[in-house]
Amino acid sequence: MQYKDINNPKELLTFMDEIEYGFVTPDNKRIIGSGNDFDENILSWTLSSPKHLLETKLGHCFDQVELEREWFTNHNYPFKTYFLIFNLPYSNQGPTHTFLVYEENNKYYHFEHADGLNRGIHEFNTLKELLTTAYQNQINYAKAFLNEEELKTLSIYEYSKPPYNIDFISYIDYLTTNGKKIR
Repeated sequence: MQYKDINNPKELLTFMDEIEYGFVTPDNKRIIGSGNDFDENILSWTLSSPKHLLETKLGHCFDQVELEREWFTNHNYPFKTYFLIFNLPYSNQGPTHTFLVYEENNKYYHFEHADGLNRGIHEFNTLKELLTTAYQNQINYAKAFLNEEELKTLSIYEYSKPPYNIDFISYIDYLTTNGKKIR
C-alpha cells in the first residue's frame, strides 16, 4: 500500500510497520533501534519532515508523530499530540516519548506505532483515562532507568507542530516552552 492510498487509522498503523525505529544522521548513517549507538548520536538527530521519513523509512517517535499529524490533518480527524518527559535537574532526562491522540465517535484513541511495547490503536472513553494510561506506561518503562524520586518528575505536554529539521535540544525546548503542560 502507498501512503497516499491510506483511508483510515488502522491502515495507517499497518503502513507504518514499514518504518523502523531510529534515525538518519546528517552524514547519512542509519541508527537503528535504541541503545548505545542511538544515545551516542541523538544530538546529531534533526526532526524529519513526513516526506523525508517516507523516503528513509527510519524515524523515532518524534518523527513518526509528524507523519501521523500530516495524515490525520489531511483526513480531517480531530487530534492532539503529546510529549512525555522527566523534568530532572541534570542533563540526562531519562526516556522521552511523543504520541498522537485522535477522536472518533465520542471516543479517544491513542495511536501508537513507535513504542513497540504499546503499539496499536487503543480506545478510551475519556481523554483523562487515555493520558493517565500513557503516563503510567512511561513510568513502567522508565523504572529500568530511573529511581522512585526521578519517576515523580514525569510531565505531559500537549504540543503543536514543531518546525522540521530542528535539532534534539531545540526540539525539547520547543515542546516544553511552546507546549501546554497537562500534568
